[in-house]
Amino acid sequence: MKQWIRAVASVFAAFLGVQSEANRRRDFTQGRFSVFVVAGIVLTVMFLLTVYVFIDRVRSHAVGVDGSGVKFGIFCGEPLQNGR
Repeated sequence: MKQWIRAVASVFAAFLGVQSEANRRRDFTQGRFSVFVVAGIVLTVMFLLTVYVFIDRVRSHAVGVDGSGVKFGIFCGEPLQNGR
């Protein structure tokens, strides 16, 4: 279990670009490749889902419907093309 936690922390630091040289060397000498691959895939999927949910929430709040059922963009006040 400790190896998985270390791998997730290492992959997360690499995502942020703050992985130290000492930790990188430790990972390549002591870590198992498969653990880092799985941790990388899981963190990538979590990141993509977070971005998707965030964008979906922003889009749902950025479009309103007036009394006639026509969608208007809150930021521009003009009718949106094709109902988007």
